[in-house]
Amino acid sequence: DDWNRARAMITVSDNDAASTLLARAGGRRSLDRLASRLGMRHTSSASSWGRTSTSAADQVKLMDAILDGRAVPNAADRRRVLDLMSNVVPEQAWGVGAVPAAATVQLKNGWVSLSPYGWRINSIGHVAGQGRNYTIAMLSYRSSWPGGTAVLGRVSRVVYDGIDDLPPTARTQVESDADASVPTSSPDALTEPLRSAAPVNPPASEPAEAAESPSPDS
Repeated sequence: DDWNRARAMITVSDNDAASTLLARAGGRRSLDRLASRLGMRHTSSASSWGRTSTSAADQVKLMDAILDGRAVPNAADRRRVLDLMSNVVPEQAWGVGAVPAAATVQLKNGWVSLSPYGWRINSIGHVAGQGRNYTIAMLSYRSSWPGGTAVLGRVSRVVYDGIDDLPPTARTQVESDADASVPTSSPDALTEPLRSAAPVNPPASEPAEAAESPSPDS
């Protein structure tokens, strides 16, 4: 059923499940309508998941809308979506998930290899607990697989550690306007400390970029 498809879409990045759910929700137009309704000005659908256009700021808006109910109005459905985002398989939980285990994390990652820019590796999500409550989106390109996933993990941990040092007023601003970005290359100074922890090889499938987050009716 649709929840089994949603589980496959979110926890193991199953593109076929995502495409079926999108078709049942009304196709690409439904995705574009949701983006318009949420003020995601830089997001538009494409004929394949990996070519969807979006921005880090738009992905933060989407994650915020999932959390506050604008994207998933039914409370029970919203809890199920967030539970699925909390149970992404370990090998796909890099990026936003590279924070201490004591934190609660909901995330969705995406990746695709497109010429001539190499790997596009993205991670969006929500981190809570341990005095933190923020949404974050990181989009990267011109990356190798291990370098790109390592950079996103490093940025996620820097944000997590940095928010703990902010005064409450600054922390509120970060939480409301979070829009993390990463370099378009992978400097060794950033990637080397996490290289051993990064996935050595990409998964066999190439799911959507970050815009593969749940569709309005999923």
